[in-house]
Amino acid sequence: MPHASTGKSPALLFLNREIKTKIDRILPKTSYVLSKQEVTDNQSRVLDVGVRVAARNYNGDKWIFGRVGNVLGKLHYLIRLDNGKFIKRHIDQVRVIGENIQKEEHDDSIPFPLIASQQNLSAPKEHSAMGNSGDDSVSILPPGNNSKQTEVKVARPENLTIPDIRRSNRIRKPVERLDL
Repeated sequence: MPHASTGKSPALLFLNREIKTKIDRILPKTSYVLSKQEVTDNQSRVLDVGVRVAARNYNGDKWIFGRVGNVLGKLHYLIRLDNGKFIKRHIDQVRVIGENIQKEEHDDSIPFPLIASQQNLSAPKEHSAMGNSGDDSVSILPPGNNSKQTEVKVARPENLTIPDIRRSNRIRKPVERLDL
């Protein structure tokens, strides 16, 4: 409570600080609340359409890159990724990045497709106990070069045996149901 003549509380005059009581914790001073609100207003939490951002990814890399495509509300944004997909993220899951950040090109496909030269690899083969006497050859074609072929020899073990499947010999008890 400020003094009428000085305009300051006795605690402030005596201790050079305000004494905090339980009532001060329940009812904060309006000057403190306003200054805290001004601090939050100064922080820019608004993204414009077209701004380059990094968005939090939960399936793989920690951050994925793109541009803000649409504003869905005060805190939610639709982000168009560099690969063309759209994701929805909260403002807390988005960080503004510079325009000169390189785009990361991730190609999840295999760079050199394996093509079988003399056999169909998709069909399973029956293996005998004697095994195959020859080696299998597989050609690898680079993506843009169809004329050159590189052959890779794949050796197979000669004594390949498939073990018999073990089945349970336990005698199963029939289910007893309530017969009325």
